[in-house]
Amino acid sequence: MRTLALLAIAALVALAGCTVPAAEPRPDEPWPQYPPSTPGTISAWPSVGDALIRPGVQVVSPTGQCTSNFVFASPDNATLYLGLAAHCVEGLELGTEVDIGKAAKGRLAYSSWATMADIGEKDEAVLDVNDFALIEIDPSARKLVHPSVRHFGGPTTLADSGSVARGDKVLTYGNSGLRQQIDPASWHEGYVVETRDRSTTVYTVTPGVPGDSGSAVLTGDGRALGILVTLTILPTTGSNGVTHLDRALDYAREHAGLDARLATWPLEDPGLLPPLP
Repeated sequence: MRTLALLAIAALVALAGCTVPAAEPRPDEPWPQYPPSTPGTISAWPSVGDALIRPGVQVVSPTGQCTSNFVFASPDNATLYLGLAAHCVEGLELGTEVDIGKAAKGRLAYSSWATMADIGEKDEAVLDVNDFALIEIDPSARKLVHPSVRHFGGPTTLADSGSVARGDKVLTYGNSGLRQQIDPASWHEGYVVETRDRSTTVYTVTPGVPGDSGSAVLTGDGRALGILVTLTILPTTGSNGVTHLDRALDYAREHAGLDARLATWPLEDPGLLPPLP
């Protein structure tokens, strides 16, 4: 059954291809504890309509445009970050300013690629797939931030990537400029076709395209699985490679001393495709 469903997804892939003004930010106001699913704090987020910074918005840097994945916070909640793919900020120095949609500025706070170069990482398995960056959100814009992934909601928690298996359902939202900000063309769902220690390969309807890099990838029940980073030609044509978020966060903590905590939100739309038996 899983094999037939995955083949059906592959066939579909082969065939494919008004915001509300936000209140003026007040940096002096206390920010809620993380994760926001802690009792009594979830209401402290702005409404989704007021949130101009959230997973799925475009981030534009001097090297190009990519889609953001998840919202993170420092352990003391003093700093908020937006996740991105490291290849989207390749060659940029830490502190480089970027545009977060049309809402705010941010600066490059972490790049796995820069960290691996600095420490002389030799493990090819890490070098091939550790593709994760963090943009520090300007403090003046923190009341514009919401952790909910566009269209789907979530993430409900951080996924244990070791528990993900072939045939598991996935959800992702890619906001490439090629899609002209058309929501029905931006959200995708599909299934896992291969898993490894630090990455997963997925087929979705339709596949991620250039500009979708960095997108959040959720499991079917809303857990944060990873970051969409590649479009594969061979051997699984039209599939996408996903960097495992739990492993990427561990690497940032161990080798760059940056402890970023995932901000969570309930899953709002589980998609249309059924979980596979």
